[in-house]
Amino acid sequence: MSEKEKRFIFEKEKKITIKKDAAPWAPKEELGEYTLTRWSWYNREKALAESMDVIDEDRGISRVIMEEFYARMVLFCTIPPEGLQDKWDLERVKQLDSQIGVRLKTEIRRLNGLDWSEKAGFLGRSDQEKGTPG
Repeated sequence: MSEKEKRFIFEKEKKITIKKDAAPWAPKEELGEYTLTRWSWYNREKALAESMDVIDEDRGISRVIMEEFYARMVLFCTIPPEGLQDKWDLERVKQLDSQIGVRLKTEIRRLNGLDWSEKAGFLGRSDQEKGTPG
């Protein structure tokens, strides 16, 4: 196993710094160092449950509202810069500058599991070419 693979698999926390050049229109209080953590099983399930919209209760059909799920993922897995810590709630997360929100979501998804490029790297060439039946 390469060092890159080991680092990826065992990483439980990651610090990222977002500066003005990466998010030029972000408010100053949103710039700085964020600590991202892997989420617990409970928080993942809670985010999923709170993001569900029941379509048909009798048949047990529901859908996940992805923007709600990702907002909760960012909320549960992020320790924001010092100026935001007292204000860090779901509504504040939903108001983040879009470049900051996308960066946090992307980094947290990597920390919590494989992204598509990493999955492709672990699959053999023939596995990548297999289509989904149906």
